[in-house]
Amino acid sequence: MTVSTLGIAGELNWSLQKDNTGFAKSKQGPDKLSVTLSPNILLYTQIYAAEIALTTGQQTVLDFFDGIRNLVVPGSPATLGPNIAMVDFLYDAIAFRKVLGIMVQAVGVSIKVEPGAIVAATDPMSWFLSGTTPAITIKAGGFFLVGDGNSTAVATTSGKIKITNMGAITGSVKIALLGGPT
Repeated sequence: MTVSTLGIAGELNWSLQKDNTGFAKSKQGPDKLSVTLSPNILLYTQIYAAEIALTTGQQTVLDFFDGIRNLVVPGSPATLGPNIAMVDFLYDAIAFRKVLGIMVQAVGVSIKVEPGAIVAATDPMSWFLSGTTPAITIKAGGFFLVGDGNSTAVATTSGKIKITNMGAITGSVKIALLGGPT
């Protein structure tokens, strides 16, 4: 596969207005904070994008290093279900060795994203999360986007994230990840 274009862009935009008795309205804007990264298409040649359905409380683990994802099978102890290969839209296998950008969207339910597998300490991909219990919860309809100025290495001991459906209904998570094989 050949990558022809890459970009990571984030923007917040606004306009402000205030009524002033006896005078014209005060206005500010439109204004924005906009950031764009244009990664080298020769270095960042892998893009993983998927929508993953999750039932109430269900979890999925993404292993960026081995290029697989699994649904977590509840139980005591919980176990990982069958391997599902991570492939791009052209069905090329993906196994990241570095990552530069990620976007995650919660569809219909709130989701939690955290490093690690079933047990958080198992091969965690901490990347932009830190602390003793790192996680980010994204409310239904929300999203987050991280575009890193420099890539973060992915290794066998630091390549997994877990995503959990925090809602009371079935929903999904849309994820896109940009990285490279070397």
